[in-house]
Amino acid sequence: MRKLAATIVIMLIASCGGSGLDPYPNDVPTHSPPLITRIDSESASPGDTVTIYGLGYSIIPAYNLVTFGSVSAVADSYDFIDPGSDGEFEILTVVIPDDVEAGINPVMVTVHRITSNDDVSIDIIP
Repeated sequence: MRKLAATIVIMLIASCGGSGLDPYPNDVPTHSPPLITRIDSESASPGDTVTIYGLGYSIIPAYNLVTFGSVSAVADSYDFIDPGSDGEFEILTVVIPDDVEAGINPVMVTVHRITSNDDVSIDIIP
């Protein structure tokens, strides 16, 4: 009886690891800030879609909050660049919200409440 109980306990412990195919979740906060390296356009208008290059973004688009000045929008898509270069390994696309003020606006990406650099900007043209 003890051997049977020991075997059951060992089997239960061994089965706790999941499928074994992917031992890590797909979206783990690293507590490192995202980094924006560039935006595909120096200027755009509300309603336009822009592409943001960099790294440290979430693979789940809804977890990437993109802020233009003081107005935020959720990213529409995420993609991985293979091969990446010059710090550009990931891209986000996002539609510029209608209520973004005209003029130069800093752009930031927030992932898991950690915000990127704010030294990249876009000129919003009405």
